[in-house]
Amino acid sequence: LDDWLEELRSESSDAIAPDSIESAERQLDTFKQQRLSSLDACLDTIAQGEALLQELRSVGLNADTDTTGSVTAVESALDRLRKQRDELEELWTAKKLRSDLCLRLRLFERDALQLSSQLEMWISELDQTRLPESLEEAEIALRAHTDSVQHMTSTTYQVLQAGQDLASVLESSGVNVMADAQYSAGSRVSVLLEFLNEREMDLEDLAEVKRVKLEQCVQLCQYRVDANQISIGDAAGHTERKRRQTGAEHRPELGSEFGLKSQRNYQRIERAERGEAAICSSKRVHNGRAAANRANVRQGLGNLHTRLSGRDARRQRRTCERSRKRAHHLRQHRADTRLPSRRVSQGAGKVRDDARRCGPLLRHLGEYGASNFIGSYST
Repeated sequence: LDDWLEELRSESSDAIAPDSIESAERQLDTFKQQRLSSLDACLDTIAQGEALLQELRSVGLNADTDTTGSVTAVESALDRLRKQRDELEELWTAKKLRSDLCLRLRLFERDALQLSSQLEMWISELDQTRLPESLEEAEIALRAHTDSVQHMTSTTYQVLQAGQDLASVLESSGVNVMADAQYSAGSRVSVLLEFLNEREMDLEDLAEVKRVKLEQCVQLCQYRVDANQISIGDAAGHTERKRRQTGAEHRPELGSEFGLKSQRNYQRIERAERGEAAICSSKRVHNGRAAANRANVRQGLGNLHTRLSGRDARRQRRTCERSRKRAHHLRQHRADTRLPSRRVSQGAGKVRDDARRCGPLLRHLGEYGASNFIGSYST
């Protein structure tokens, strides 16, 4: 027992911690065995002393009647053993705390080294600038990035929290544990925590930058999809308008004048559509309200097309109405100006002159009607 006490007392409080986790674990196991053995031996020795003292007292010996001093010696030895037991318990408690701190220090160093390697790998992955090209790939990449950042944050937090707890215990316990010949355990933990915090901030900055890039990539891919849909719709609408324009140009009743006006109207519509495309493109880039803007512009174009079509239809009706009125006046004039047979030739010549002056009107009525009209006067 005295040897154990002397050994524990002689151990320096500045002893260097074991250099590996395995060594620290072996030291802790050895400590537990030695503690149990020493305490058991102390208790056995105290029990033997108490039994001897009881025997001496049973034969009538005590401190006053014992001339040999045996009772006094046994009592003194028991008191010294009890004090040594208490001291031994305190020494073993301090040594257990030091062994636990050594083991926690080596575990934290291992976790910090592994986390440092992972942080470097994650930072290298975040530095990659390749972005997806399709909307589906961009959305998948954004979700994967979010999950990865959550895993990185959780892993880093666990290691940092363990280091902060260890630093608090080292500071509050007052136990001086040396990490190596130069640095104490507290200094080593502080340096590792500072390094990990710096790398964590770098990781957070890169993760935020990549998140913003992926979100912008998703928006860009969505804009491309919308633009393709608009292009398909505009192409179909343009084809339909061309078909209608071609049909209108081949309708005889509209005439060349109406066809020219319709062509100009469609040119104005096409210019308006090109303006629509430019407006939609600008607004999609600046404020992300492409869908609402396209709907408003398309509605405006539809209203413009309706107004132009209605105006052309009204002009057509007015032209046809004037043509019918002129034809009616000509027929009335024919009925009212029946001449005698000797003046038929002169009247027919005058009518032919009128017909030549009314050339545009006759072209609207058609060549067939005009020839019949002149032939009736010739006969």
